Amino acid sequence: MPSLRFQASGLGVCIEAAPAVLETLEAIYRLFPSSAQDDVFIHISWKDLTAKWNTGDRRSGIVRVIDPAFRPQITTILIARLLAESRPDLFLLHGNSLLTNDGRPLFLLGDSGVGKTTLTRSLLDANPEWRFLAEDTIMIDAPNGCALPFPRAAALRNASAGATISWGPIGAPGPAKLLESPATNRLVAEAQSLEGGEFILLEREQADQAERTESKSGEHPELVWATYADDAAETSIREAGLPLERMRIADGVVCMCFAEPLLVDARLRLEEILEASGAVILQIESIQEAKAWSGERPASPELQSLTPSEGIHRMLKHLRRQTLRQTAQAPGLVFIRLAQAVGECRFHLLVPGGTPENTRQTLEQALFA
Repeated sequence: MPSLRFQASGLGVCIEAAPAVLETLEAIYRLFPSSAQDDVFIHISWKDLTAKWNTGDRRSGIVRVIDPAFRPQITTILIARLLAESRPDLFLLHGNSLLTNDGRPLFLLGDSGVGKTTLTRSLLDANPEWRFLAEDTIMIDAPNGCALPFPRAAALRNASAGATISWGPIGAPGPAKLLESPATNRLVAEAQSLEGGEFILLEREQADQAERTESKSGEHPELVWATYADDAAETSIREAGLPLERMRIADGVVCMCFAEPLLVDARLRLEEILEASGAVILQIESIQEAKAWSGERPASPELQSLTPSEGIHRMLKHLRRQTLRQTAQAPGLVFIRLAQAVGECRFHLLVPGGTPENTRQTLEQALFA
């Protein structure tokens, strides 16, 4: 089977896959340096809508899709996850990152659906000289004071099309344009110093607690969108005591409707169950986020500066699963290590409002004031 070799996340990566899948992967990773060392080996074999995968360290599993057009994109998500698991020494944060024209790394952190990908695309479209560092997961190498590149296909919720989720690298609206996207020419393939970094914490406008938690007619406090999940997964979710009301298929993905918001432990348990059945979480949305997609958002964006201590405390809730486990064991140590790595960076709290253009302009004014 043909293979692709490159260096990413400080590791030599070797991927074996069918030619059609490798063609897409080569478009995304082609700027990354080649590697003769296979620190991470991934073999993935698609048959219809199911892929079996295994790694050189004997990890294995399956991943499924409903629409065959999603196969290359889901493959990039699997690669990203396996790379992250291979670097337990890194801090993993939920967010996107860019490199500005003056070489400053810009990190956008926030919950799913808050507008990270929309803002990322808007910034890249408006600033042709900016480059793209990471999608969905920010990898912080604290001892070396740098952020590592982490490219993968992006999911974008299209509010004008209801529940439609489109796929492609940043800058491409869907699978058909995956290989045409100019964004693949703007990927950063090298580690970037955290010096001069800007952390943007995206949050929704605060609502009353009752509005956030009360289930209304036709609404659910928490919706989880994922790739294929079978009946056994649904049974396991219910047996785990998670407040699942129903599962449905919408626009080629699975939507799980929960009766109440999922806290960190519940989200981790849900992710474990879905991974065991070959599913991948795409988006998690709350009532607030669903209303924002429907157009209910502040009339104008709001931006305020945070102290490093405030910013780092807010960052902690965006830690990925592997780092969350470290945090549970020694939260004080995690805070200290993060502070040592990013304490000289600037932190901002951003509430998106108005149009995406309004939000982008407000952020740019603050960055270049």
